Amino acid sequence: AQLKNTITVSESNREAKMDRFISELTAEIERLRQRVGEIRTQAQHEMIGDPDHNIDDVLDFLNDLSAQMEQHREQANTYTTYQQSFKVPVSRYEDLEETYADLAMKRLLWQSVHDWYQLTDMWRESPFEAINADTVASKVQYFTKMVFQVERALPKSRVVARFKALVDSFKSVLPIVIDLRNPSLRPRHWDRLQEIIGSRAVRDKSFTLGMLIELKAIDRKEDIAQVSLEASKEAQLEESLKKVQGIWAQAEFQVLLHGGKEQGSREAFYIIGGVDEIVAALEDAIVTVSTLKGSRYIGPIKGEVEEWDRQLHLMAETIEAWVACQRDHMYLESIFGAADIQRQLPQEYKMFLSVDKAWKDVMRSTKDNPNAFQAATTPGLLKTFQTCNVTLEKIHKSLEDYLETKRLSFPRFYFLSNDELLDILAQTKNPNAVQPHLRKYFYNLYALEFAPSESRTVDVVAMISAEGERVPLVTHVKARGPVELWLGAVEQTMKTTLQRCMRMAIPDYERLPREQWVLEHPAQVVLAVSQIFWCKEVTYALQSDSRLALIEFKNKCVQQLHNIADLVRGNLTSLQRGSLGALTTIDVHARDILDTLMDEGVASDSDFGWLRQLRYYWEEDTCVVRQAQASFRYGYEYLGCTPRLVITPLTDRCYMTLTGALHLKLGGAPSGPAGTGKTETTKDLAK
Repeated sequence: AQLKNTITVSESNREAKMDRFISELTAEIERLRQRVGEIRTQAQHEMIGDPDHNIDDVLDFLNDLSAQMEQHREQANTYTTYQQSFKVPVSRYEDLEETYADLAMKRLLWQSVHDWYQLTDMWRESPFEAINADTVASKVQYFTKMVFQVERALPKSRVVARFKALVDSFKSVLPIVIDLRNPSLRPRHWDRLQEIIGSRAVRDKSFTLGMLIELKAIDRKEDIAQVSLEASKEAQLEESLKKVQGIWAQAEFQVLLHGGKEQGSREAFYIIGGVDEIVAALEDAIVTVSTLKGSRYIGPIKGEVEEWDRQLHLMAETIEAWVACQRDHMYLESIFGAADIQRQLPQEYKMFLSVDKAWKDVMRSTKDNPNAFQAATTPGLLKTFQTCNVTLEKIHKSLEDYLETKRLSFPRFYFLSNDELLDILAQTKNPNAVQPHLRKYFYNLYALEFAPSESRTVDVVAMISAEGERVPLVTHVKARGPVELWLGAVEQTMKTTLQRCMRMAIPDYERLPREQWVLEHPAQVVLAVSQIFWCKEVTYALQSDSRLALIEFKNKCVQQLHNIADLVRGNLTSLQRGSLGALTTIDVHARDILDTLMDEGVASDSDFGWLRQLRYYWEEDTCVVRQAQASFRYGYEYLGCTPRLVITPLTDRCYMTLTGALHLKLGGAPSGPAGTGKTETTKDLAK
């Protein structure tokens, strides 16, 4: 009961106490405003606006006022908390904040002035050589920002005006400080600067910034700036030249071992590698040095730059001659590594040995000192390479003349590159060396068959086509002596052999059944002789008085086609099947020609309908091919068992056009869309 009474009494007094507390709080806030007003009045004291007043006194005064304002701000924050707790309107302290900001700005102004005087006094009294121009510039920039800040807050303050004038005055000296503290200045520049400033004490350790200002160096700031600029530019040029020098102090050739017996060389030798990177760096260096030469500030290093320019151009010429010599030397080393070539070109081999000796001497030296710049600028090296290149050029010319004589002796060698021909000539004692290249200068001569190894001489006894067809030569060709001579004998024997095969196949055609005959002779002979007899029988039919002669012969041709078709279905080798396939193509076209002759009413062997056909005749112990007015002797080039294209009316027109051009000693080439068989048609006519 007593507790309840106590609570009841407390609640009844609560309202009264809150009203009393709020009343007292309001009074305290008013007294706070009065104290702030007093400080605001003090902040307008005349000494704060007097630029000539003692700085320390002003700062002490402002610091005291600022301390009081800090206490008042804390009290204001406490009063605000009370008002929020009692849920009464919170008072606003605009005067307090304005006064606080005003005091802070004035305090910043005077503190900045104080710091500025301290800094400038220190700079003026410090040895000039100890001044860091970057630090000075940074501080001046900082105080310039301070001036801008206080000027905007206190636009009418005389102290701000004085502060701004001080900073601006020193800013006019700053460029001179920066120019004279330029690390690129050399003794030659200081001599000129001392003449400009008019004092020899500029580089003395006791010389200060204050002394520089007293010498009125600012009056010659343009001249000083020009000297400093020249020093900076000259330093840049020197730095660029040092970079070039640094690159070539480290750049090295890659010296590699090349060749040996397994690669066709007489012995292994050194070559340089990685030249592309060296050349790229050299081109950049030449451009850099050329740019330096064109600068107006090159004076102090002009001689050094010109010497490097000369050396770099010498290096470029030497490397160019070096690479050319290396390329030709490597090429000829593989050629003269063959004993046969050495015997056939003794003078050229002797010349090559002189180049080889010089090359190996240079490369041994380069191996010992692979530095690219030192190696390529060795005195006399360019002359050595130029002499070697002239010698190598002579060797090349002699080699070309030598190969030309071989090609003139055996013109089919024109189908081979120099390297391929040299590969053959380098192995004259090895007849098999011609085997890999046969298809390049004979249409389908894949290999030559040599007599068994136990024979005393190496004789060519047979021809073998890519399809595997073997045709024995009528006479054996001895594969000895110059390769071009015995290959020429092989060519002539090839033609003689095919002509003899054809001569033997003609009587066999009349004696044996056609189905047997086609399997007993080479495919090329079968095709040619078959066309000879077809042409012969068509001529007889056209000359015959009987109108049924062509019809009867056509029926015979159709029957022959059926017989060949039956034969193809039998058990044949791939070679025989290929031969019969080509024969079937020719026979089908022959049948079509007979149909055309009958449809056009051709009744004489002198009619154009017959003369325009491609016709084969055996005359004077050789095969002759005719079409219209054109007439050609059969070439007897060995073709092997190659297939034939289907012959269409368009093919016949192409044949007649091309043979007509050849008859007139002209050339010809079918024209038309790609992929329509123009080239293959021309090749088939050649067969």
